[in-house]
Amino acid sequence: MSTPPAKAIAGLASRRGRRPLLCDAASQFLFHNSGVLAVSVVDGIGNNEEVATIASLCAQASVRLGARKGVLPGVMTAAGLLEDSSDEMPTPDAVMALAVCRPAQPTAIGYLGDVAAYGWSGQNLNLLTTAHTKGERLRTAGAEEKFATKRDHIVITSLARATPTTVALAETLDEIVLLVSDGVHRTLSSQQIITILRKHGRDPSACANALVDAAAATGTRDDATAAVIIHDGSIHRDGMTQLGR
Repeated sequence: MSTPPAKAIAGLASRRGRRPLLCDAASQFLFHNSGVLAVSVVDGIGNNEEVATIASLCAQASVRLGARKGVLPGVMTAAGLLEDSSDEMPTPDAVMALAVCRPAQPTAIGYLGDVAAYGWSGQNLNLLTTAHTKGERLRTAGAEEKFATKRDHIVITSLARATPTTVALAETLDEIVLLVSDGVHRTLSSQQIITILRKHGRDPSACANALVDAAAATGTRDDATAAVIIHDGSIHRDGMTQLGR
């Protein structure tokens, strides 16, 4: 008897930081018949009612389209809610990551800005994304770390200015995938994340809540949001990866 292809489930959690409104958002959408799951984390830029509302809308729209068409169409659908061709720096704005999990396929990820994605193999925590920030650009150019770190909060890509060529793509065969806003990945060390994964790694909701609770306990000013995706079996690359679709 053949083994059914691995399917995925997700847990989501958000905690408000020190500012008045929660302007992070997370969403998921599952096609029950096919087992295709899409999960997103959106981090709104700024803190007002409009940013909070649009972050939630972008998260929901991206997973609905992402599950149907893939990560790139999903991210660009969210971007379409924000873009304003008449404004060089449109507002409101946001950054995001979207993951699409198809049974027996690697997890595909599309992202903009500084929402981070990690893969957890059970032994190694693998950073799958490169932050689209001025700090990371300076770091890559050889700047001193203390100089680059001060500019890690300045994003150089965002949804309101997105094009298909500025959306970065990644994929992983890891059975556990994390999407986290900067309120989590800039607050918790890799070892702290690993400790939480080892304790809650088979329960995505408990794991997501533990991550944001740990970030909030540090007193971070930023909102903290985590999405934890767990596949129920091994993922085997079959040469037909649908990265970007």
